[in-house]
Amino acid sequence: MDRLVCGDVGFGKTRSRARRLRHGDGGRAGAVVVPTTLLSRQHTARFRNALPACRSALLNCSRFTSAKDAKDIKARLTSGDVDIVIGTHALLAKGISFRNLGS
Repeated sequence: MDRLVCGDVGFGKTRSRARRLRHGDGGRAGAVVVPTTLLSRQHTARFRNALPACRSALLNCSRFTSAKDAKDIKARLTSGDVDIVIGTHALLAKGISFRNLGS
């Protein structure tokens, strides 16, 4: 991991990360790991609003993701077909590998 952003509520952590991803990461994928499923869903909705150009390559992975969808997400992460993935500790599970993860 190249960067860890932490701070109190309301200091703009999500906005700064969305802004960084909006300006491009040199063709690399971005991963945002959050502590709760609710926060994962909220971040996904916020990123979809902030980054309308990459809606198709913006995925969410959490405990509520079906087994079929999780398998598809794993395959897309391995192939490098994903721009941004947002999720809980499910992104740290065995079997998940990123082809070209950026900062």
